[in-house]
Amino acid sequence: MMRNVFAMLTVFAVLAVVVGFVGCSPKTESSLSFGSESSFLTGNVPAVEAARPDSCSDSDGGKNYYRWGTASGYARGTRYGASDSCKSATILLEQWCDGNKRGAHHEFDCSTVGKVCGALTRNPRVKGCVGPPTPSPVCGNNVKEGPEECDDGNIANGDGCSSTCLLQCVDTDGGKNYVSAGRVIGYNVTYDTTGAHFFLINQSDGCIGAGTVSEGFCSGNLADLTTAICPKGCTAGACNTVN
Repeated sequence: MMRNVFAMLTVFAVLAVVVGFVGCSPKTESSLSFGSESSFLTGNVPAVEAARPDSCSDSDGGKNYYRWGTASGYARGTRYGASDSCKSATILLEQWCDGNKRGAHHEFDCSTVGKVCGALTRNPRVKGCVGPPTPSPVCGNNVKEGPEECDDGNIANGDGCSSTCLLQCVDTDGGKNYVSAGRVIGYNVTYDTTGAHFFLINQSDGCIGAGTVSEGFCSGNLADLTTAICPKGCTAGACNTVN
């Protein structure tokens, strides 16, 4: 009887060892379960941003001291951005791009143009270096402005200053025509240490004595005067053609 019980206990012990060994056998990879980490195996994670080449753009176009701008882009795959700002009441820190890289900020002294940084406007998007607009020139107001070459107070042609306020010259006898009396109207210019000074010539040809003529002519858009000897004498502003 005791021998049979011992045999049965031996059989049960062997079965337990076998069952335990089988129960602890490794699972295949397909049977693994990581709970919340299973999404990693299926690729359901935020995508890593792809490497980007260095780049830079400046919203105000570079070293533009009269507009508020931001230099932004990528450096070594990292995004950056820096805006223009005032370092002090007169010093502007201007951000700019050096090729595809952001250059170091450039300091501009607004006082060199008679302005202060950020003080002339309440709009934070516009810098204080912006001055009042320059009025357009008005031809005919007797004030030489902007691109005007002259302004004689009218917009008439034929008087040395054209209807568009440009210098002009009119010679009625066609130039250095010593045998025909004419009239020249136009401006000439002299220079000194203070600059150029224009003066009007409005003069008819004339005789100087009996044998010399004073002749007006146009040199480009300026008027000028010269003299010439008249071999047969001078009469009424022209050299005689007969004795």
